[in-house]
Amino acid sequence: MLIITVWGLPELDEMYEGKLLTIKLENDILSAVVEIEELALKFKDIMVFFPPDKIKKEFDEEIIVFVDGLFEKPEYTEEVKNLLAEKIGKAVRSYFENYRDKTIAWGKVPRLIEVFVRSFNPRNGFWTSQSCEFVDVTFYEEEKGRDCRIVAGQ
Repeated sequence: MLIITVWGLPELDEMYEGKLLTIKLENDILSAVVEIEELALKFKDIMVFFPPDKIKKEFDEEIIVFVDGLFEKPEYTEEVKNLLAEKIGKAVRSYFENYRDKTIAWGKVPRLIEVFVRSFNPRNGFWTSQSCEFVDVTFYEEEKGRDCRIVAGQ
């Protein structure tokens, strides 16, 4: 599962329009990712999170995005990972450009948007509750109880 976490978004109200704006940003990010053919990901393979700012600091015009859970695979080249970062960053920037007038907190395009793609080797520690039939078999083998584990030595 690809996990995308967007940090630094200003808090939107819980009213209808605030929720719609957040859903729109999530959909823009998801669409940008599934467009990358080399990743072969579907919408259901991606989760997007927008953690709240617990300090409640003023919007400092910086958005940081972390992309985690991208398994290390030969087809996920440096070029593909850079394309992933670029597409997500441009989706976030475009969102701010298109909706800057919707709320005071979102009133301008952030000064800085950075996207960090962190590749993941499941051999460094990973577990899933899914049965092996749903998981990439190049990394897993079936055990008792239908749990999956990394195949040693691969």
